[in-house]
Amino acid sequence: YSVAIGEAQGDTTTSSYSASGALTGDTWTLANGTSGTDMYNADGSYSVTTNDGAGDTTTSNYSASAVELSETWSKAGGTHGSIAFNSDGSTTATSYNRDGSYSVTSVSAAGDGMTAYYSAAGQLTGDAWTKANGTSGRDNFGSTPASANADFKKDGVHVSRTGNLLDRQLTDGVVDANGNTLYSMDLLVGSGALDD
Repeated sequence: YSVAIGEAQGDTTTSSYSASGALTGDTWTLANGTSGTDMYNADGSYSVTTNDGAGDTTTSNYSASAVELSETWSKAGGTHGSIAFNSDGSTTATSYNRDGSYSVTSVSAAGDGMTAYYSAAGQLTGDAWTKANGTSGRDNFGSTPASANADFKKDGVHVSRTGNLLDRQLTDGVVDANGNTLYSMDLLVGSGALDD
């Protein structure tokens, strides 16, 4: 059965119960246009869905001990995604753009993060990473897997690598915090000059 309650300012709540009287869910709407739904499972776990009234929605899933396990979201503009909160303290989030491209971000319990970017066809187009110790970097892949550049930084000074693997040419450089090139060296792939 269900019980509906309406308030003078326009807020409404409808609660649903099982035959034994256990609350199984509720829906609510506020006068400002926001709304939501709560669903309660027999094992004590539950989910909470909210809509901000402008088309943005979020659903959060919780364990019986009120620990958030996962979340899904969608925006009125067409983007959507999800995040999983793992038992080891790490998280994994996926975010989709309107054109079908997407990114996957993994963050360890220690605070190290990696985001991989994909085209709508599933091709890896780049990545970016950060470490808890303050280092960070990125790799950008061109229209073909053969072209790439990388950038690794800490405290403003960073090492960059650019080039095209089809031409077997790479350039390494050291750049200071002001963008000045301190050192650069041209490398030929396969010549033995690379020491990665």
